[in-house]
Amino acid sequence: MGLENSSGAGPEPEDRYARKRECELTYITSQSAFRDVTHDLQRFFGHELASGDPKILEIQRNGFHSQALRWLRSTTPEGMKTGSYPREQRFEEAKKSAELAGVPYEELLSEAGIEAEN
Repeated sequence: MGLENSSGAGPEPEDRYARKRECELTYITSQSAFRDVTHDLQRFFGHELASGDPKILEIQRNGFHSQALRWLRSTTPEGMKTGSYPREQRFEEAKKSAELAGVPYEELLSEAGIEAEN
């Protein structure tokens, strides 16, 4: 068994650590489809994030993109039923997230199916 150590007590500590990191990365990647994952990336992959690892930065950008879409969708009448931010502030938060994602704000508006704020 390739993962067991010489005593047969289970995987080597390095293998367990690598698998745990891969599991964390998989989880964070899946969560980036719904929200900003910067905190999680900083917690588990801080060095890679700080050094500009392209894979980690792409996951972070995906999270910003998803967050921007959520802010935009929250400006609909249905979305305004929850939360305390006024509609204008939700648009501002969407703009900030769009900028961090590197996506034009107008592109996000059309992706979300939202008309530009008046």
